[in-house]
Amino acid sequence: VQLEGGIPFLSDADLESALTDAGVNSGVTEEIVQQNANARYAGLRGALVAVVLVGLVGLFLSGGLPGGRGRSRADSPGT
Repeated sequence: VQLEGGIPFLSDADLESALTDAGVNSGVTEEIVQQNANARYAGLRGALVAVVLVGLVGLFLSGGLPGGRGRSRADSPGT
């Protein structure tokens, strides 16, 4: 399977099929598939942590920006 950004992705079923076709022992196949799944989850967790950190840094750095609502008519000079 090829993801949108060109990142190769191997599903558990595809990996298991390829290992079975290569004649790998079923116990070893199950362990490899499990390690592959664990690696995907670890990568996902790392990516999510990075997104959260970038969001928090952006939130911290945007604290000095002026308010976005603008003035109401009552706050305008000359009214």
